[in-house]
Amino acid sequence: IAQTEALTGKQFVKYWTHNGLIKVNGQKMSKSLGNSLLLAELLEKYSDEAVKFALLQTNYRNDINITDDLFPEAEKHLLDFYTVLAQVDGANLTATDEDKASAKRIDDEFNACMSDDFNTALALSNLFAYFKEMKKYLAAGDGKAAAFAAQVRKTYGLLGFFTKDAKAFVEE
Repeated sequence: IAQTEALTGKQFVKYWTHNGLIKVNGQKMSKSLGNSLLLAELLEKYSDEAVKFALLQTNYRNDINITDDLFPEAEKHLLDFYTVLAQVDGANLTATDEDKASAKRIDDEFNACMSDDFNTALALSNLFAYFKEMKKYLAAGDGKAAAFAAQVRKTYGLLGFFTKDAKAFVEE
């Protein structure tokens, strides 16, 4: 650290974290057990967002158990979310300032999760409620659906989610 900071003149890191173990079907992941997973292999099978979604569902300090259905399940959830976003985009709804103010709570709740020891698991679980509300607003032709969609994209874009064109994601 001292050498790097002396060389670059910049602080090496601002935060340190210690993560839990990565397990594959209940066993510690290791080369010697032959159960290693490479990111490149995962990205050949699943979208980058699905890999992030799957991994961020567990708090960074806890052990993560990678099972056969972890990534396909994440891909399914993202497809469901993107389907709703595509439907909202296609509905051409207009959000009022009041609708946007209502959707601001998404950002507030996300920030509270991040302030709570980078609780990505809770932040991602909140998405299910937001999309349930979005569907309700969409069915009613309410502009809040558009406000919620825009806020979800903006807020969760910080983690690299919902940055793709929704219609294209659904059609893939």
